[in-house]
Amino acid sequence: MGLIRVRDKDIKILPVFLLTLMLISLLLPLAVLSEQEQYISPEVIKGFKVESNLNENSLVTFTVYVPLRNVNLIYYYANEVSDPSSPLYHHYLNKDQVEKLFLSCREI
Repeated sequence: MGLIRVRDKDIKILPVFLLTLMLISLLLPLAVLSEQEQYISPEVIKGFKVESNLNENSLVTFTVYVPLRNVNLIYYYANEVSDPSSPLYHHYLNKDQVEKLFLSCREI
């Protein structure tokens, strides 16, 4: 078990595999850690002000609202492209079509 025959020689592959896996598991966190150490100073958005600083481990939840038009058409089209009996089945919209149909004029 764990042996492979190459040119009449037995090579123990399991120890090599485990050693490689161990090295990867040791080096991967170092790569992630170096990415996390890069601090980017927050930019204050126009119309907002800084109240205080958060603990770096704080969970921040927020909602982004995108004003849309023809919302009923969005639901209709989503159902139609997903229904195998529909003539629109798998006929997805491209980016330009989505912008033209659903984004408000001032957002385009």
